[in-house]
This record gives sequence, C-alpha cells and structure tokens, in this order.
Amino acid sequence: MIINSYRFGGYSTEYQAILTRATALGATHPSTAIKIKGDAMIASLKSNGIWSRLDVLWVLSTDGDSNFALINWKDPDNFLCTKVLTPTFTSNSGYKSASLGYLNTGWNPSTNGVNYLLDDASAFTYIKGNAISANTDFGANDSTNQVDIVARRTSTISRGPINQGANNNIGNSVANDGLHMTSRALSTEYNFYVPTQFSVNVVSNSTGIVNLPVFICCLNFNGSPLVYETVRTQALIGFGDNLQDKITELYSAIDTYMA
Repeated sequence: MIINSYRFGGYSTEYQAILTRATALGATHPSTAIKIKGDAMIASLKSNGIWSRLDVLWVLSTDGDSNFALINWKDPDNFLCTKVLTPTFTSNSGYKSASLGYLNTGWNPSTNGVNYLLDDASAFTYIKGNAISANTDFGANDSTNQVDIVARRTSTISRGPINQGANNNIGNSVANDGLHMTSRALSTEYNFYVPTQFSVNVVSNSTGIVNLPVFICCLNFNGSPLVYETVRTQALIGFGDNLQDKITELYSAIDTYMA
C-alpha cells in the first residue's frame, strides 16, 4: 500500500513544488483531502517506476481553481497550460471546450519530448462523461505526423494515432469513463487502451513526431484549433515513453486519485 508523505509531516518534494508554483501564480490550492490524494498518486507513480518515465502530466481534475488545474505536475515551472478564450472548467472534473475555448499546453512532442520518442511513446487522457463525439480530446497534427485521441468517435469506434500520418479507426465498445491511452513500442504498430485496460493492437507504421504544441479539448491542426470537444471532459493528460509494461500500475494510480 502507498502511504503518502503528508502523514509524516509534509508533502513530497514533487507535490510541494506544485503547491509552491500555485502560490506564485495566485491559484487557489485544492482542499487538504485532494492534496493528500494528489501526493499519494505521485508516490504510487514513483514507486512503480512510472514517474521518471513521464515528460508532462496535467491533472485537470481538482477542487482547486481553474488556474491550479493548468500546472504541469511533472515540471511545475514549465509548460503551464494557457486558456484560450473560455473553455469550461468544472471542479473535481476538469476541462471541456466551450465557445471555441481550449487549452494550449505549449509542449511540442518533437522539440520538448525527452522520454517520448518515435517508437517509444505513450499519450493518455482520463475522460469524464464519455459521450459519443467525433471531436478530438487532445492532440496535434502538422499534416505529416500526428498524435491525438478521440475516445469515443462512435458507439463502437475510437481513434488514437501516435507518431504517424495515417488515421486508424479502432474497434471499441467500452463506453466507461476512465483512462484512454495510445502507446507505441514498435515502428510497425501501436496499442490503444480503454478503461478496462483492454488493448487493441493497430498495425500502422511510425513516420515521425508531430512538430506542434499539443492542444487539449481540440486538435492543433497546423497551428490552428480544430474539432473542439464539448461533451467529454478531460480530467488528466500525460505523455511519456511506452508504458505498456506498466499499464496496470498506471491505471491503478490514476483511478485511485479520480475515485
């Protein structure tokens, strides 16, 4: 069992850095209960060898304010999301698009990726309100390469291209809220995971890493927002190396925080 450091007189160095950044930004901190859960999630990710393999992690679901939700937990001083127009923030849920609003992460997989590599990469989102919509939960597409997730394009189809040019429809009948992940370990295929941890193998060659910042609640298509997601709420977004060997641990840590 993971016991967080708060019970021993303070938060972990990693979580305290998030709180310090929030204070500097003038953002409202979460409640003590949510702070403890956040610190415990970091402890779980660290103990299972996942934390060091992440490049960025935005935990949008919080009972802190909408500005606290913008902080990159992996590196609080960098890649603070920017609100463009007025995306909708719901406490303890996250963000979805409204009135053409979205989040710009400022994080470019091609130039800023460290663990995220061509044939060793993962991108994931935790969805709340997994309604049918063909719009993009997060992603970027420079007309040559792309990474994005459409968690529930139809009642039976999802989409999750990663480091490639082609779009692939993925058979998926799971409508649950929860973590959706696209992950590439080979140049010839990738795997798409849904909340039950059921994996769909997709044969699709890698071609390159998209050279644009990732947008949340829509797609960054050649520098412009497109296909805004207005019904599914994005509760958490992360990028790192291929995490297929840690899928159970990743789901457990995030599900415990979101519960």
